[in-house]
Amino acid sequence: MQLEVRVPERLAGMPPGADLAAVLAGLNLAGVPNDRVVDVLQAQYRQLAHDQARLLASIFEVARSTPFSDPDDPDLQRLFGAHRAAGSYAWASGELAAALRLTVRAADRELHFAETVVERLPWVFAALLAGQIDRAKAWVFADHLDPLNSELTDEQIEQICAHLVPLATGLTTGQLGARLLKAVLAIDPAHARRRYTHAVRGRAVVGYLERDGTVTITASGLPPDEAAAACERLETLAAAVKRAGHPARLTQIQADLFLGMLDGRYHHLTEAQIIADLLARPRRDDAPERETTTAATTETANVGDRRAAEPAQSAEPAQAAEPDQTAEPDQTAKEPAEPDQTAGNAAEPDEPAKTIGSAEPDEPQPTETSEGTAAAALRIAARTGIEIRVGLATLIGLDDNPGEIPGLGPVLAEVARTATWGQRRGAEWRFAVTDSEGYLSLAGVIRRRPGRGNGGMTCRGGVVEIHLPAAVLGRLTADAATCGPWAGIVAEIAGQYARRDTLTARLDRRAGVRFARAGLARHVQVRDRTCCHPGCRRPARKADLDHTRDHGRSGPTTTWNIGPGCERHHLYKTELGWRLEQPRPGHFIWTSPLGRTYRTGGEPIAPRLPRSRPRASEPADSETPGCEGDPSILHLPPPEPEPLEPEPRPPPEPPPVDLDDRPPF
Repeated sequence: MQLEVRVPERLAGMPPGADLAAVLAGLNLAGVPNDRVVDVLQAQYRQLAHDQARLLASIFEVARSTPFSDPDDPDLQRLFGAHRAAGSYAWASGELAAALRLTVRAADRELHFAETVVERLPWVFAALLAGQIDRAKAWVFADHLDPLNSELTDEQIEQICAHLVPLATGLTTGQLGARLLKAVLAIDPAHARRRYTHAVRGRAVVGYLERDGTVTITASGLPPDEAAAACERLETLAAAVKRAGHPARLTQIQADLFLGMLDGRYHHLTEAQIIADLLARPRRDDAPERETTTAATTETANVGDRRAAEPAQSAEPAQAAEPDQTAEPDQTAKEPAEPDQTAGNAAEPDEPAKTIGSAEPDEPQPTETSEGTAAAALRIAARTGIEIRVGLATLIGLDDNPGEIPGLGPVLAEVARTATWGQRRGAEWRFAVTDSEGYLSLAGVIRRRPGRGNGGMTCRGGVVEIHLPAAVLGRLTADAATCGPWAGIVAEIAGQYARRDTLTARLDRRAGVRFARAGLARHVQVRDRTCCHPGCRRPARKADLDHTRDHGRSGPTTTWNIGPGCERHHLYKTELGWRLEQPRPGHFIWTSPLGRTYRTGGEPIAPRLPRSRPRASEPADSETPGCEGDPSILHLPPPEPEPLEPEPRPPPEPPPVDLDDRPPF
């Protein structure tokens, strides 16, 4: 048995450097008590970040070190002993490759990374040197803000760094990347539109042969709303095929659907006939692999299979407009929604999918005389809906702030407007009124749609979430002329917001039921955004609505005992020894098996963005398509910039240094 090692109490707050390195070097890790071993881990990680910053600084100095013209002249060596050039020498990459035994490509990459962080992003370098961020996060900053690639000005980079570097400690690399992309789009919307238009013009599909003899097909330069709809359709249809009894995994079914839709095999077939064809022709190479898989791998694969066997969102048109009301993974039924919580649901359900027996297994062909087949054929023309989040001010045209496609990331304002306008029929429309800090005050559904009539293609499923601060709602309500075709929606939101106390209290009145009702499910999904485990970005609408205290242990179905949990992190709580508390609605405390606590509070619905700082030297964006012909956009002069809204409120009693969100080792 190892002798217990005394760990200094100050270790948790020690800055990286020589002192921390000496303390860590003197520790016998095998003897560190269990309740302090995470402190040592976090301290070691801070020290590693510090050392990586010094490594980058060393690379930077090597690349600028002035060479000796005569290495044998000692006077010349003294003269040039510590002289640095203004820029890197061409031979510097070769010096790195030889000294560190790197490949040429790796040496080039490390040199460029060092120059970007040390010289062009001094705020990022300082945070890395202080152990506040790690190399992976520094790489995310460099990837998004490198002036040579991003075309951002020095002033724009400085503003973005001043905004996001202090927040980076508490974000994962995925969260940080999404914040950076949104900031880049917001700081110069016109330039972002030009880059987007240029990229879409270069869209392409490429197929190439892999070493194992298979082919990879990849597409680039795709509009994000259309790409998200395509992926959503593949996922939804694959889940339906899996529920019908197909033996393959979901990813395999998606690949088969992808090929069948591209090569024309499923052209003009209904979804029921596509399912019948896949069931009639399973690939022989799918089943044996599953049978010979090890028990652990089989169990991992079955996790996805169990998810596929559950009712998928938007799989049935009649449920497309309803939020996911799942409370636990084994849910098999939903209670009817309360009328006052779903009255605003104006989605138009399509005809349910036909049964498998409606098509011949071997040669599925559409039957023109069948009423059911004709109705199902309409499902082919309807585009699959997606979830899109956008500010009402952006939809009206008062700003050009980016929207967001959950699970994908930030998108240009024009993309968000187009996706919203294209989902006026068939999608569920939600609103989210936020407080001064960007957190949810009231969520609900919207019955009205912008404009007149029922123009536009009907989509299948999807969610449009429109958010706005309460202060902006008050200004728009007082000046209806500013709202244009959105005036009816503003009035509807204002009417519900005036009853917010009554509507909010109503969410908890059915605390004894097992499954969250529609209003409560919607409220939690909008409030928490993602799975409530630290760093998880699984959208709340695609996660389970889990009881913090299990329903079987008298846990009520209320706003303060329900939270989103993806399947992986749901198992953390139920089977892997983690404990979960929700001291107040939307604030979660996870306690690990080692007794460490990690607090999450959800990201704000509308995180603050840097003020727009367009470059004055570029021409007007006359070629960019989008809002000019869009009747939903009012072409008004933008309002004076307002002070940035406060960033997310800190969770209760945060630890002194939050270093738990780290990439996997």
